[in-house]
Amino acid sequence: MKGWLKKASPSNFKKWDKRFFALLYEDKRLYYYKKEGDKPIDFIDLVDVEAIVAKDPSSTTATDFVIRVIGREYVLRAESASVMNDWVTRLNNSKNGVLTPEQRKERARQRQTAIGLAPIDPTRSFQDQPAVLEANAVAAKGASSVEPSFSQRSTGGARGRQRGPSMMGNNRQARPQSLGAPLPYPSADANGSARRAPHTVGG
Repeated sequence: MKGWLKKASPSNFKKWDKRFFALLYEDKRLYYYKKEGDKPIDFIDLVDVEAIVAKDPSSTTATDFVIRVIGREYVLRAESASVMNDWVTRLNNSKNGVLTPEQRKERARQRQTAIGLAPIDPTRSFQDQPAVLEANAVAAKGASSVEPSFSQRSTGGARGRQRGPSMMGNNRQARPQSLGAPLPYPSADANGSARRAPHTVGG
């Protein structure tokens, strides 16, 4: 971000000097110049900044904001309240390491490239990019076929699914041989009373 701001003189706060400011977002430095294209007069290192706030937060029309550094306070004036708010937001985001919209788009593009997806143009609708969407669908389908599905992981794969019904449907067949013959369910005699088969365990 860059543009013209008025800067209060450190020796006389009633005097305002017009300066050209340029924010180097990733470097967290705010440079200011007497004229655009000149060598910088100085810069403010946002790492050392304690606060960046509107001078009068209660006002919706105020155009002055303050950058407080240890041992000094910079008072700057924008041409409008909206421009002032934009500067305060961008400076605080730079100080706190918040990504700009342009940086977020670049990160998204890098992630798409890394997983083999074709980049999508954010300025166009999806309907206008059928080839890109089709290519991404094919790439996504190929990636999902390599990774086992949830049902495969939870049942141990195809073998687990084949083995599951036989064990559930006939528990007696799955009984270990060391336990001997399976125990039959109780049956009824001619009088209707329950009769249990001989209990055999272990042979």
